[in-house]
Amino acid sequence: MMRLMRVTTAAALVALVAGEGAVVAGAAETADGPPALEEIVVTAQKRTEDLQQVPLSVSVMNGDDMRGLAVSGDDIRVLSGRVANLNAESTFGRVYPRFYIRGLGNEDFTLNASQPVALYYDDVVLENPVLKGMPAFDLERVEVLRGPQGTLWGKNTTAGAVHLVSRKPTDATEGYADVTYGNFSSYTAESAVGGSLGDGLAARASVLYQHRDPWVRNEVTGNKLDGYDDVAARVQVQWKPGERFTALVQAFGRSLDGTSTLFHGAGSDATVGVLPFDKYDIAEESDNNNRQKVTTRGVTLNAAYEFDDVTLTSITAWLTGSMFSVGDVDGSPRPALVNASDVDGLTQVTQELRLASNPGGPFGWQGGLYYFSEDLDYWNTTANNTFQTADGMPGFGAYQRARQRSHSGAAFGQANYALTERLTLAAGLRYTVDAVDFWQDSSSFTPKPTDLAAFPNFATDPFYKVAGRGPGPWFLPRFSSTDGRWGKFTYDGSVAYRLDEQVNLYARVAEGYHAGVITGQAMFDPLQKADPETVTSYEAGVKGDFFGRRLRTDLSVFHYVYRNQQLVAYSTLAAGQEIIRLINAKGGIGTGLELETKLQVTDGLLLGANLGFVKTEIQGPTEVDDPRNPGHPLDIAGQPFPFAPRWTASLTANYTYPLGGGRELFLGTDWTYRGDENFQLTSFVQPQFQGQGYWEGGARAGYRFGRTQVAAWVRNITDASVLTSAVNVNGYAGVFTNPRTYGVELSTHF
Repeated sequence: MMRLMRVTTAAALVALVAGEGAVVAGAAETADGPPALEEIVVTAQKRTEDLQQVPLSVSVMNGDDMRGLAVSGDDIRVLSGRVANLNAESTFGRVYPRFYIRGLGNEDFTLNASQPVALYYDDVVLENPVLKGMPAFDLERVEVLRGPQGTLWGKNTTAGAVHLVSRKPTDATEGYADVTYGNFSSYTAESAVGGSLGDGLAARASVLYQHRDPWVRNEVTGNKLDGYDDVAARVQVQWKPGERFTALVQAFGRSLDGTSTLFHGAGSDATVGVLPFDKYDIAEESDNNNRQKVTTRGVTLNAAYEFDDVTLTSITAWLTGSMFSVGDVDGSPRPALVNASDVDGLTQVTQELRLASNPGGPFGWQGGLYYFSEDLDYWNTTANNTFQTADGMPGFGAYQRARQRSHSGAAFGQANYALTERLTLAAGLRYTVDAVDFWQDSSSFTPKPTDLAAFPNFATDPFYKVAGRGPGPWFLPRFSSTDGRWGKFTYDGSVAYRLDEQVNLYARVAEGYHAGVITGQAMFDPLQKADPETVTSYEAGVKGDFFGRRLRTDLSVFHYVYRNQQLVAYSTLAAGQEIIRLINAKGGIGTGLELETKLQVTDGLLLGANLGFVKTEIQGPTEVDDPRNPGHPLDIAGQPFPFAPRWTASLTANYTYPLGGGRELFLGTDWTYRGDENFQLTSFVQPQFQGQGYWEGGARAGYRFGRTQVAAWVRNITDASVLTSAVNVNGYAGVFTNPRTYGVELSTHF
């Protein structure tokens, strides 16, 4: 703990020099000196509050800054590193972002996986992986809530929540249009318009289109891969017939046609030779193995009625989606190991009713009911063409057809009481029940007996001995099913103390709950079941505005304890095939800090810095298969969590130079750091599954006249080529950072 406090002190000194800037929407003029930093409003506690008054660790990025970071066509993963102790990665391309907060996350990539970091869009959870990739556009802000959020935000928020808040309709007619063009023939067009329709009605329509030409060369065929066309739209209609009642209806959708994640093969073996290992090149047997199509749509209704003393809020949502994705998961010129996934039926329905006291007086409260339902149908097929049968059939493969029905219900409440003008206590409680039913048909096919010479390990593979099946041309389909029923009380409590007009102190304890998980892996351990995991988190922090609100510094320190932590482990069959297992570790712990500062140096110069540190450790004994000696256990106790870099950091600088007459020049740069990390539980004995720390930067410069601006931009200035993930499937393969992109932008507001 003393070491942590020394790190905290050093970081604070750095922050006082650097500051943080990109998350500030603007500045309010003061009587003398540079302008003050703007007050940031959040809804982290389901109420509209000043960020500096909220007794938990929250980061905010406004929508304009988010659009500037994604100017090259990047998706929501641009938040990674730019928010302290937030990491994000994907092995499903632009579809399936997986978030990690304070080192907590889950790299499970099955199509029914649930993550301990929840993603919300306008108070509606996007639970299934297919829904999580919904583009972030026309946003007012993004809120990142760290630590368990189970009381108000529900299940599966043991690590925290990411909340995207869209711009809402107003009576004023306004909007914007933004167009960018860059290398790889990439372009983005984003626009929104809104205003009054009369009789208490207001509307807003938003649209986003992103395109990139393929840019990764296939060394085998000479063709290129990794292009996309991504379209998203949202229409909102708000009805406010009087002062008390408001109803907002949203309809939105997305259509993606592109390339799934490209896995770049590396290393050498007797059949392949040395492979290219560069993000601009890949060696795949076929160009037809990486097609990805995604469609999602939804409708939500957010209605609120304000009584004299309380407000009743109802949030209803219906979402649906489908996906077809094919990927060559070894990225090598050997006959491919191809995985195809298809979500051909997904429907999610949620309903929340919340009753809350209106502002005023020392006592405040809120409580409600929540319901979640998901209906999911999907299939997977995997074929390894390394060993061909006499009639050309794949030598080894599997087929899985699965169906999952999930239901969850909860009752929750939270209350706060101001003991004095400076001291406020708060506490909350939630009870959640979950029910999951899972059915699966799966089958496997293998070489014919006459072809076993090409697959010598088949007959003795321990998996098939356990399965009780001998060699043959086909395995018969097998049906399996199971269910899970769980329930859990979770809680939180906090104390907030206003030291003076500049400084707020807080301490918080919270328990989070992540429901149990059932999944299938086709021919490999047909059904797997993990028990629920819980985390207890302890957090303390200080939030301060200094020098006339020109310097803002927020610091939090935390420690958490995990029980029954859900993890993804890998095992190797005698035939060399990697299989995936879902396990519960005995537990885990994490300790760290977040430091965020921003400094308005002059009227035109805004500086910023974020710093995150977390040390994670798996508790044991927790055993997995030893990759160096398949079939033998390896204790991973003492190892860090996967995708949990100890250090994350960001630096920003923005400068504007007025020219008079509403004209100005502007220049900005931002840099993020993502530290060393492990991609798998066994990375400590497999160094190739360790990611190296790296910096990635961007810059933007332009000319603004009135409400119109032109700019030049560049992302990944140094063209950093670093692995962000790696898998061991039919050989080692990795996923790279995006390429350096650059271009021009024209935008206008009206």
